[in-house]
Amino acid sequence: MNKMSMLCRWLMSNFSFDQNCLTQVLSKSYEIGYNDTVKALSWKITREFYKKYEQSLKKNIIDIYPAYQCQCHNLAQGQKCLLVSKKLIVIECIGEKRDVTPYTFWNFKLSYFENSKKDKSSMKPQYEMEEILQKISHLSEPSSYSIFLPALDGYVASSLFKKHRKLSLICPSTIKSSGYGQKHTILACKCVQLFCHRKGIIPLGENHFPRNIVGIPTDILQGRGQFASTKLRVGDKIGTTTQQGTLGGFYDYLGHKCFLTCAHVLLGINELTAPLDDSSRNRQVDVMLDPQQGQQMCGKLIRRIFSYGDPSSTSVDAALVLIESHNFNIDQKDMIRVNNNAPITCHCLGLESPFINHNYCGNSFICSTNSNISIVAAGAFSQFATEYSSLKNPGKVPANMDSAHNQPLIRAHPVHGAISLNSSTGSQDFLMYNQMVMNIPLKDGDSGTCIYITKSTSQETGCVGMANSFCSGYSIVTPLDDIIRAMNR
Repeated sequence: MNKMSMLCRWLMSNFSFDQNCLTQVLSKSYEIGYNDTVKALSWKITREFYKKYEQSLKKNIIDIYPAYQCQCHNLAQGQKCLLVSKKLIVIECIGEKRDVTPYTFWNFKLSYFENSKKDKSSMKPQYEMEEILQKISHLSEPSSYSIFLPALDGYVASSLFKKHRKLSLICPSTIKSSGYGQKHTILACKCVQLFCHRKGIIPLGENHFPRNIVGIPTDILQGRGQFASTKLRVGDKIGTTTQQGTLGGFYDYLGHKCFLTCAHVLLGINELTAPLDDSSRNRQVDVMLDPQQGQQMCGKLIRRIFSYGDPSSTSVDAALVLIESHNFNIDQKDMIRVNNNAPITCHCLGLESPFINHNYCGNSFICSTNSNISIVAAGAFSQFATEYSSLKNPGKVPANMDSAHNQPLIRAHPVHGAISLNSSTGSQDFLMYNQMVMNIPLKDGDSGTCIYITKSTSQETGCVGMANSFCSGYSIVTPLDDIIRAMNR
């Protein structure tokens, strides 16, 4: 933060200035290129707008921020994008816009974006990403592929997240999109995908995304990272009285029978981020089977890990639930139930025993192998177990497996995400480093879904990771070997 910005913030904190004064200083800051001062002044105006219309906005607002609309494709020689672009107050909301606010405020255009409720179309990838995924499947068919870009480490990602507040996901790819909305082309070349909340809209005080990262061209796409838990709905597997998610797999913890899911499924933001000596960490958390259908407790939370923000390590969002009720047991011959409740054995999941920490594939295998593999992912809300196969002749699909979803598997590592978690008091972004992504479509309530390799040409099978969130058609997966290491600390 430069001296001019610090002075500007001090003056605004201690003195009152009228609209004309603030807008003139802001315009001058655009010309000079003082980004920190632009950020301070534009946020002051945004706060003034929110205070004036708070009563009508607070009921359905998700996010609000000052921004400008990129006009780089229309620039004449010598023009600067910031100077000629429209200045916006971006308002992200659920439901329809309420006609109680003006069209402009202090020379800012009010720009509303409606977000579908989570049980509707918000789970679908953006159209551009749909075309990219289709192209990848076509080019790689019938084989899957892995992408490993070691230079794209957590420290590179951390620097990008600090510079770009609306950056959602950083992901290596072998497909690059260009000219979407005009003459759309999809090229087979290595790139780094950067997903942002709104493509073409840049928060004031920030620069455009870089054209290259670690010497590799970037591809800007739209997508918002979200944890995949949900409120109470029909079809959930496990949860509390307020939230639900997916029972991902069974886990042997110090000789006790447990199951694995995501920590954010069972705990709120305040509990997840509480200090180690906070009394809330001692609160008993009862976990129920399909809570909306009845208060049938199946276990208690005994271990939880919610580590984030450290670019040097793998972020982990995981919880172990001790199976306490005598009404529940583990049957190796009936590990997953799909549409018509026909049983699927643990061997169909590539497991020798029910416990995923006894039989798992390491991160190095899934991210570096050229082996053909088949996987199964069963989410609580997906309502079926889906097989993604890279085998030319995948053979017989396990009973009641949805073979219509048989397609090449896309997986990439390392991946770094700024994942939003909503609560009654607002939302908060958590930086999750060194994850994987796979082209497995999650729905709300699927947080905790474990990914199982059921067959591979190298004979390695078992659980490879747990999905904790999603972004524009990708599922974000924490490698199981990193979860196990965290549980063993």
